[in-house]
Amino acid sequence: MSDIVERSRESEIADDRSGSARKPELRPPPSRETAAARKTRRLRIRLAIMAASTFAPMMVAGLYAGFVATPQYRSEFSFVVRQQSPTGGAQSSLASMMGGGNPMLGIIEDSQAVVKYIRSYQILTDIDAAKLLPPIYSGPKIDWLARLPGRASSEMDRRYWRRVVSPSFDMTSGIITVDVRSFSPTDARSVAEKVLGASEALVNRMSDQARKNALAYAEKSAEERKKKLLASEMQLAAYRNAHAIVFPQLTAGANTSVTSRLASELAQDRATVQALETQGQTPSSPQIRTLNARIGAIHAEIGHLGSNMTSATDGENSKTLASVLTGYDDLKIKEGLDLKLYTSDMEALQSATDRANQKQVYLESIVDPNLPQESTYPIAWIWACEAGVIGFMLWLILSVLSSTVTDHFE
Repeated sequence: MSDIVERSRESEIADDRSGSARKPELRPPPSRETAAARKTRRLRIRLAIMAASTFAPMMVAGLYAGFVATPQYRSEFSFVVRQQSPTGGAQSSLASMMGGGNPMLGIIEDSQAVVKYIRSYQILTDIDAAKLLPPIYSGPKIDWLARLPGRASSEMDRRYWRRVVSPSFDMTSGIITVDVRSFSPTDARSVAEKVLGASEALVNRMSDQARKNALAYAEKSAEERKKKLLASEMQLAAYRNAHAIVFPQLTAGANTSVTSRLASELAQDRATVQALETQGQTPSSPQIRTLNARIGAIHAEIGHLGSNMTSATDGENSKTLASVLTGYDDLKIKEGLDLKLYTSDMEALQSATDRANQKQVYLESIVDPNLPQESTYPIAWIWACEAGVIGFMLWLILSVLSSTVTDHFE
């Protein structure tokens, strides 16, 4: 009996154990105070990160600009590029043929060329930048952010040059303004004067090239026109020799004058014959027969002169005086046109020769490079504000990305 009771107790204990193992463990739900505290803690962390991302760069940039960065001085100058205005018809036509019909367009193109030159490798070669830049921009007293590396490549020299030399062009006024920065007032003005001198030398080369091009074009055009005029004169002389006539107009005029005189005499003789017949003389009378013979001779001569003007009688290849005169007039007109064009080209050549002694393009200085009195760069509060804005923008981007990732996984 006792065995049965013990077995029943053991079975009940086993059942209780199995039941307790099957029941899930119940945890109390998180309290509202715990969630709010967690949210507050996250917000505080974000604000702390934002403050660190914004104010730490501001402090570093402000301290660097105020106590570490080397003061920089600015020297500024400005100038304009002008063109010599052509005067006279021949000069204007020559300028149009050379592509300079619009002076304003030429000034804009030349000014843009000067601005591009100031930013290019060429100006570094012209001012001997390998010797000019290192003593001014690579000194040991210059802070490392603003310093030109001691063994800089040509690409680094150009990038650094664009940092310290900034040209700008105002298309409304045509003024080119150049801003030069350096670490001492005298160096800033010295570099500015170098840039101004190199720019003026470039403009002078452009002027010389324009004068050479204009003069070469005028000489070539005049030479070609002279050849055409000589060809027209030779063609006209050959035409005269071929037809054995020097001045067809004079020959035609002489024939017309003779014909008119003979026609007048013919009319007079006919009137005389009629008068004699009226007086009773017969056609067989000596006087009337003489007059009739004269009338016949005059009529034949008028016919001969007329045939010379209107028909060919000397063979198949012969030409009438009228056709000869027409061909001669065509050649004479061509010769006259070539002569006028040649005269115009010679005037243009003379104008180009006269203008070759003048500058076609020249640089006119408006403001000379100044000697700065105080440092204008860097400005500590501007550096601090820029660094703070950049840090805040980085924090904002990272914060948005972090929230997006967290929401995605939750």
